[in-house]
Amino acid sequence: MAPSTIAIIILVLTAIAFAVPRIPIAVTAILASLAMVITGILEPSEALGMFGNDTVIMIAGTSVLATAIFETGLAGRVGRGIMRWHWAVKSEVNFILVMFLVTTALSTVMGNVAVLAIMYPIASSVISESGFIRRKSLYMTMAIASCLGGNVTLAGSSMNMLAQGILETTEGVEAMGFFTLTRGSLPSIAISLVYFMTVGRKLQERVFSGGDGKSDGESGHRPFVRDKAVITACCFVLCIAGFIAGVWTIGMTALLAATICILTGCVSFKTAMRDMDWTTVCVLAGALGFAKGVNDSGAGQVIAEYGLSLLGGQDASPRVVVFMLVLIGGTITNVMQNNAVVAIMLPIAITMAQTMGVDAMPMAVAVVFGASFAFATPIGTAPMTMSLAAGYRFSDYVKVGGLCNILVIVVTGLCIPLLYSF
Repeated sequence: MAPSTIAIIILVLTAIAFAVPRIPIAVTAILASLAMVITGILEPSEALGMFGNDTVIMIAGTSVLATAIFETGLAGRVGRGIMRWHWAVKSEVNFILVMFLVTTALSTVMGNVAVLAIMYPIASSVISESGFIRRKSLYMTMAIASCLGGNVTLAGSSMNMLAQGILETTEGVEAMGFFTLTRGSLPSIAISLVYFMTVGRKLQERVFSGGDGKSDGESGHRPFVRDKAVITACCFVLCIAGFIAGVWTIGMTALLAATICILTGCVSFKTAMRDMDWTTVCVLAGALGFAKGVNDSGAGQVIAEYGLSLLGGQDASPRVVVFMLVLIGGTITNVMQNNAVVAIMLPIAITMAQTMGVDAMPMAVAVVFGASFAFATPIGTAPMTMSLAAGYRFSDYVKVGGLCNILVIVVTGLCIPLLYSF
């Protein structure tokens, strides 16, 4: 049996396993990578070596940094600062606007799960004290904001890091810069903000019913330790500056910041390891090995040629291909983990671009954005799952998040060809 055929079988089985998560997603990703080794498509060093990939190390480092921000009380201090800004808590719509913008901004440089872990306790304390701001009006909006903010920079989400890792390990393809995604992310952020300030807000009032979820109040706050908080804040700022400057790799920069936080006692090694997002680390490492197998076996070429034939072959319109990548990604990511969508679709999209003789970057950007648009269910991404704490029903996501999902897919699919010239 041809290696490409074997890889396609592994690809199909992996996609099914991701979509029906009987097995933990991290285990599925690792098994997919190991399957590439067992079938002879990859050498063991190629698959296992992905655990030392720069993108995987970057995720581990920023996870420690996020834990330090929480443990030193820096997150709680930010929340109390928002409470003193009277305009922000004057009305529910004002607070939604502030939380959307703050969550989006933080998610551009921190993992969106870490941002929500910090912001939800802050928002909950304000909700408890206000007496009129509703959790259901806020949590889904913040979750979507964190997903969209994660698209702004390379450091915004693990999905971006996975895409970067695939691009870096694919010959003849240019890797993304720190701000490559920025211009393409702005239309989706703008349309989503307008949506939740107008139609989406009215739809929420009509659709949402029942309880308003659990009240976690101040339970997530830690005592503010000034010296350690200052050190952590400096590490955070220097880490982001290092990402932008590119003096070292992003993995080395994040690891250095994490090490400083541990050595200075801002977070203990035991706490850092306990709160490490090991699932993301394993998913990234496994998915990178799996994606390399799909590419090296020629499976990506076979699938890309078939997909192109349906759209008109080598003469297919790149604009149509880009729109279809956003549409397909933004649909299946609602029932499949977004890292899995990128691992499956990106090698195929790259091969399609190379077959057509066009720049692969717009195709890669289309896959990344599409895979982040998982607003119609609470299972597509971790941020949407976390928002269940507000007491939403599954149908709430379909009705409110689903309309937002459609809007961002259409707007992004039309804008990418204009913003990233072929």
